Amino acid sequence: MLSRVAILLDIPNELAGEYRCWTDAEHDPRATDEAAEALACFKKLLGDPWDGWERGVPLARNFFLSFQGLELEGVKLYRMIRALDGVRGLREIVKSLARDARAEHAAASMALEFCSKVRAARGEVEFVQRQRTPTPDVRVKLVERWVTIEFKALHEPDEMEAWYEWERKLMPYLMARKLNDFTFDRELTDAALDDLEAVADGLAVVAAGNHRDYQDLPRETGRARIAPINCGRCGYPVEQRDETVRLVSKLRQKWWKQLASASGPSMLVVRSQQVFGWKDIRSVGAAARRIANALAPCLPGFPMVGGVLVYEEPFIAPAWPVFADAGDVRTRRDTSNGCARMMALVPNPGAAVPLTDEELSRLVGPEIIW
Repeated sequence: MLSRVAILLDIPNELAGEYRCWTDAEHDPRATDEAAEALACFKKLLGDPWDGWERGVPLARNFFLSFQGLELEGVKLYRMIRALDGVRGLREIVKSLARDARAEHAAASMALEFCSKVRAARGEVEFVQRQRTPTPDVRVKLVERWVTIEFKALHEPDEMEAWYEWERKLMPYLMARKLNDFTFDRELTDAALDDLEAVADGLAVVAAGNHRDYQDLPRETGRARIAPINCGRCGYPVEQRDETVRLVSKLRQKWWKQLASASGPSMLVVRSQQVFGWKDIRSVGAAARRIANALAPCLPGFPMVGGVLVYEEPFIAPAWPVFADAGDVRTRRDTSNGCARMMALVPNPGAAVPLTDEELSRLVGPEIIW
């Protein structure tokens, strides 16, 4: 299984700090200029004291990380918040961003990014106030009317939690062996969970020999090689599941409920991790067709869902914009945040309030605004 988290942790020289409070974070050498402004902004919105630093919630753990040479993650989120100044419900979405659950953090960061881009394109946005019953995340005015949107992310199975912790524990072993500047493809076994040293020693041998073919790691902990590109891939001994199957399952079981209260047009926006192929536009188109075929049998049964937009942002080189409309699915590959982005939008033919062609074009098309 390819893990996006594992890819992030393979990026050299970017190790999250171990902090217990705002003061600790403010003394980080990277807390200068805009990063210091970002800390001050979050401190004001989340309060002081805030125990998220000590608990290591996703916002705190990733605050000083920088991927692909871009701005710090905390600064990126701060810029989104600043762009949304004055929008109703902003403080509540920031508090969701700062919670423990990866799902809440991911949905909140997606909402902030999407809405900040819509507002930059002169669209109107507002965050929906939470209620006891299921409520959507935001409302945006793409053209002339409000569209209700719910954001979701397809995460790995719960069994991956142990491997996330394992990746964090492995980092000091790699740094001690001066492996920061190497990116590996790894295929691990269950034995690796309890033998970090064997994995680190094996990776050191792979690096020293510049091995481009897989080499066995000590004590049957797996195998590894130097990655052919600057994105490491990692296979964990966790059962893989087809993400399109998971997408349909989650839509049927619970995701539709978030849009049940929408009185007008609506959208479900899902960030996936392993649906799209990354080689060329044909693989993106093939993935879009699989998504459309998977959703076609069930979408008409959920008239409150106007359509489903699925996208990915793998850490690969930027791509020229390419767009195709097959009627039942709209496909686009472009660039976002300095990396390639792939997306597919499947309109619901049975929607109570269908999305218009102009709205669809703003979402996935020549006039995209996010």
